[in-house]
Amino acid sequence: MTKVWMVCLVLLSCGDDGAAQQGRFTVETIAEGLSEPVDAVLSPDGATVYYLTRGADGGLFEVSASGTRKLEDFAAAHALAISNDGRTIFIADDDEGIITLRPDGSLGRTNLPGTSGIYAPRLVARDELCFGAGSDVACVPLAGGATEVVVHGFPSNVSGVALTVGGRVFAETDDGLYAADPGRAPERLSAVTGTGGVALSFDEQQLIVAGLDAQLTTVARADGATVDVFDGGVHGNGHARCLQRAPQADVFMMCGDDAVYRLRPR
Repeated sequence: MTKVWMVCLVLLSCGDDGAAQQGRFTVETIAEGLSEPVDAVLSPDGATVYYLTRGADGGLFEVSASGTRKLEDFAAAHALAISNDGRTIFIADDDEGIITLRPDGSLGRTNLPGTSGIYAPRLVARDELCFGAGSDVACVPLAGGATEVVVHGFPSNVSGVALTVGGRVFAETDDGLYAADPGRAPERLSAVTGTGGVALSFDEQQLIVAGLDAQLTTVARADGATVDVFDGGVHGNGHARCLQRAPQADVFMMCGDDAVYRLRPR
């Protein structure tokens, strides 16, 4: 059974290397002083960061060992996903739906049809992009085809999703944290609300939840058992959000109000 971890996000001073150790993660500040960071993803190995900002100077930025560079301007984009091979980035745009962008120098855009107005896109396995669509979770094949609702009828809007390779859906909503298998009714795992993202560990044995309230102490699994809650080590940078894992490693990204962080389990 998948365990649930709650990452309580609350700024702490960093060492000379920009990383701080607290709780179960080493936290590294990737960029700060940003106007409005809205999402961030990692290359498959977690070494390269891509983050998205909004506003007049908004866009998609790449942070690697070579430094920081802006890949493309986006004034109204709100979420990111990345392919398992790291060769394609998916941008959810307010006006254009999902746009695909290759960060290797070829910046051509190809829209995926039927994705206008979606929220929190997350890549599943190698062939589908899944996302919250109102109170449903839907997926669209990357090779083309119709968008399909895989889980219907969450009690409120889905603000974050994580999916196993086998298709089990974990969703954060205004009414709590839920899980559901395709075609089955959602079951509530926890009544906790105000979370800032969900992500599965690489082995899919842990569900990591970004909690905005440092007072959170327990989360209940579907079977009623008490699960582990711990301090993730990011403190006091406003509304934490955009939790995501690297496609092939247990390395995670998180956004604050004006910064983006990389988290590694200790």
